[in-house]
Amino acid sequence: MIDCLKRRSVWEQRQRIWYEMLHDGVGRRSKPFPGAANLHLPLADNALAKMLPYDINAVFSRQLIASFTPIEREMGEATAAAAECLDWKLRKESNFPKEYAFWRYLVRASGRAIMKVRWDAEARGGKGALDFEAIDPLYFIAESEQDSVDDMELFCHVKQISVARYKRTAVYRQDLVELLKGGNNEAAQWKEQEKEQREGLTSTTNTDLIILWECWEKVEEGYLVRTFGPGQPDKPVRPEFIFPVKWQGQAMQPFVSGQSEMGEKGWYASRGIPEKVAPYEAYGTKLWNQKADWLEYCNKPLFTRDPQAVLTNTGNLKLAPGDALPPGISPAAMPPPPFVIDQEMNLARQLAEESAMIPDFGVSEDGKQDTRTATEMQYIGSFASQGIQHQAWVSSIAEGEIYKRAWALLVAFGGKELTYFSSRTRKVLPQQALHDNYLIEPDSLPDAVNKESRIKREFARFQLLRNDPRINQDELYNRFLSAEDPRIAKTLYLPQGLKAATEREDEAIEIGVLMEGYPAAAMPGEDHVTRLQMLYGKLQQLGMLPPPSSPLEMQKALVARQRIQEHLAQHMMLLEQENPAMAKQFKAATAVLDPAQGQRVPSMESGGPASVVPAGDTDPAGLGVQAQPGEPMGVGL
Repeated sequence: MIDCLKRRSVWEQRQRIWYEMLHDGVGRRSKPFPGAANLHLPLADNALAKMLPYDINAVFSRQLIASFTPIEREMGEATAAAAECLDWKLRKESNFPKEYAFWRYLVRASGRAIMKVRWDAEARGGKGALDFEAIDPLYFIAESEQDSVDDMELFCHVKQISVARYKRTAVYRQDLVELLKGGNNEAAQWKEQEKEQREGLTSTTNTDLIILWECWEKVEEGYLVRTFGPGQPDKPVRPEFIFPVKWQGQAMQPFVSGQSEMGEKGWYASRGIPEKVAPYEAYGTKLWNQKADWLEYCNKPLFTRDPQAVLTNTGNLKLAPGDALPPGISPAAMPPPPFVIDQEMNLARQLAEESAMIPDFGVSEDGKQDTRTATEMQYIGSFASQGIQHQAWVSSIAEGEIYKRAWALLVAFGGKELTYFSSRTRKVLPQQALHDNYLIEPDSLPDAVNKESRIKREFARFQLLRNDPRINQDELYNRFLSAEDPRIAKTLYLPQGLKAATEREDEAIEIGVLMEGYPAAAMPGEDHVTRLQMLYGKLQQLGMLPPPSSPLEMQKALVARQRIQEHLAQHMMLLEQENPAMAKQFKAATAVLDPAQGQRVPSMESGGPASVVPAGDTDPAGLGVQAQPGEPMGVGL
């Protein structure tokens, strides 16, 4: 690990430069005059501010964060339940949203960042939960030749924890607190001898802080973990252990490395946005300071004096707006700047954003903010789309590894039953879904970061394929609703089969109200065809019953029949307004039906007489109306 620290010293120094440029700016080495401006053009900071919302929205604007594909056998419902369960655990029962934002910022700023995924057994009152930690690359010591943590034989996570947290952690040796905390002279002496003393990595002057090295080594059994203080390497903080989590039978470690670009190989090859835009920011800052200097000279007027003119004491000369100049004094004409500084600064900004793969629609190819040709717009649109898709692909590689490790921890420590919520309903993950035989990937599209483009695409597809019998209409409606807000699809959308069952259930309740002689209103937007089928079926049942034995029962039956017919007429009227073609078809199918006599109705499909319900089949048409054996049923649509 010490050798790895030595080899990355140049990279560390460059990271400090980019950090200073990003936060405070690199100041002028020397000012041309006292009081001169020392401005900083924040191109890198602006680029990060533009890209971070894209990264966050690309993940959390999805209906599901990750998609699951079973490798061996198809288990549709169990696979869908696994994806919903992981989505709930990541969004609602972990710190993933916050840590993912930190992680993406570090990836953009430093070129590489590490996400650690672990299981916190004490979270949620002892129930346990996933825990994520975004790690700055400065605090992760790695082999410079490798590009992935999985390919490394040895790596180390430098942890900075408070003394109070160290004492709360039961697995840590409490007798080492005084030796490990910052400011310890014995540890400082040892590190000075090794000449590798680095603030925050091997030592700290903060007496309330403890630095631990968590070293991971790949061995035959998996990954061996050793934890110790860098000042006391011969005194382990906790016993050595083998990381117990596996994925599809192979050893797994909990670290995922994300990188901002995929060019040269090597741990330190990936560049962050500040490193990419540094030349343009330095040039733009220089121009901005020169503009401020020029304004400083021009805003303080200079005057010339005629040597032949007789002047009074110039020390008593005071000028105010509107005053006349004394004889012999005239203002000096200041020359214009040699070039348009604003135009040059705008060009530097454009080049910086293009280098950071941010599409800029504010300037044309010649650097002017006026009109632009159709060719320019087509080029910029194509460039922006390809650049964003490439960045999304690079990000999705590490993102999928994070989800894979999160699911592996749920399988190992989540318990036999995992509860989650979907569509505001509490559900339990089936036991057959709790395994690692999945291909887990981010559930995203190339234009996931562009909400307007996604809505337009889904709307065009919805208009083209709606009511097409060859297309899965449930999925079509689901994607259309999810384009704007994934939460809408979970609460607003109702699949066709479930909607029909719900309509039949509601109409059965209304029929009970009608049978008691009370009216019920038909509402727009209901499934009128399903409800009409049930109403006709109920009238047929009433027609087949023996006549009432008393005048009171006769009166009640007549009122009930009248209420049903009134309700039926209301649904028919609304159906004619909403779907005239279906209303016409329904009337043709029911033209020969006399509900009062309970006659049979010809089927619309066969044109023949309705069949008698055989014994044991109480609902052959699936209308939700239970008929007695031997009774005819309602309209067959």
